[in-house]
Amino acid sequence: MERCVYCLAEFDKLTTDHVIPRSWYPKTTPENLEKYQAPVCRECNNKYSRLEAELLTVFALCTPPETAATKGVVEPVMRSLKPQLASTDRERENRMKKIVKLQKNMRIYEDYKDIPHESVYPNFGIQHDLEYDQYDAVFLNKESLEIFLEKVIRGLTYRLNNKYIESSHEITIYPPSNDCEKIFEPILKKWGETFERGKGLTIIRALPPDDPVSSIWKIILWEQFVAYVVVSPIE
Repeated sequence: MERCVYCLAEFDKLTTDHVIPRSWYPKTTPENLEKYQAPVCRECNNKYSRLEAELLTVFALCTPPETAATKGVVEPVMRSLKPQLASTDRERENRMKKIVKLQKNMRIYEDYKDIPHESVYPNFGIQHDLEYDQYDAVFLNKESLEIFLEKVIRGLTYRLNNKYIESSHEITIYPPSNDCEKIFEPILKKWGETFERGKGLTIIRALPPDDPVSSIWKIILWEQFVAYVVVSPIE
């Protein structure tokens, strides 16, 4: 029997999942750079694949397309939203449904003062060097983001620490803020180990000397998205 890194259940046979999806790596990523993978069950693989596709669509709408950190990531997503580029009627219909779903998940602000800035994910606000006729906002599902980040940390803990995150530990997600930076950055600076995975992904991990599972992580995607993650024992 083999054990799924994500759900921890045992199976006769597992599949392989990219901890960070392959499509999230920019074209500037060196071809010979290892893209971390983990053994997972088919159900988890399929579930996270759907969730990651939805998250990437939202991120692509808010991410500059032609930087070294995003080149080749945004354009395929934007093309997948164009019904006129579909090769079949069914694909065209699916693209239309995706657009309708996105539109329901968006809000337009005519005035800068109306934007709920406290609810904007850090580094994904307006770009002050651009002029706007209106401000288009797309909602990022907090639960989906936390599920994705938990999956990533389970995969990285297995791949880098050679450990499973058991039910004895919990995973807590923290968006960047001044308070988080004051707490986590000194720890990561002093004890953190950095894993550079090309321009699109940076991982920083701090481990205590006596526990290879408890940890503090900083995940940076496309030099824009940042999240802190803490793995700690449940008391």
